[in-house]
Amino acid sequence: MPAQPTLAAALPAPSVVDAAIQQGADFARPCGEQIDHDGASEFADCVRVRAGLVRRQDALDDARSLGVWYVGWLLGEINGGYGVEDAQAAADEFLPTLLQLQRRFQVDDARLCALLPTSCERMMQRKREAAAGLQ
Repeated sequence: MPAQPTLAAALPAPSVVDAAIQQGADFARPCGEQIDHDGASEFADCVRVRAGLVRRQDALDDARSLGVWYVGWLLGEINGGYGVEDAQAAADEFLPTLLQLQRRFQVDDARLCALLPTSCERMMQRKREAAAGLQ
């Protein structure tokens, strides 16, 4: 009986995954303007819509979605910290999907940190704390 392929063997090369994640992150960045102008509800809608729009019916759809969800989570966390109403709720909503896709593509926090300039270690600590609260 032949051995079943592992998930790692089925994944595209890390550089290909990283490029797809970056595409998704770039596509989600304009949602940050929504939170400034229209509030967290419109921001969350923007992230959800863009996560669906990055789907191109290829093997990297979910990697692009990972970039969108990461930017959505990160901007929600940052703006929630500034007291923007409902921004933290958006971040909390996005986190389970972000974590699922991050595990699926075996992307560590350092690779995600490269997507947006921010205080990455502090944000990743917050992510670990929030993820622990989901269990």
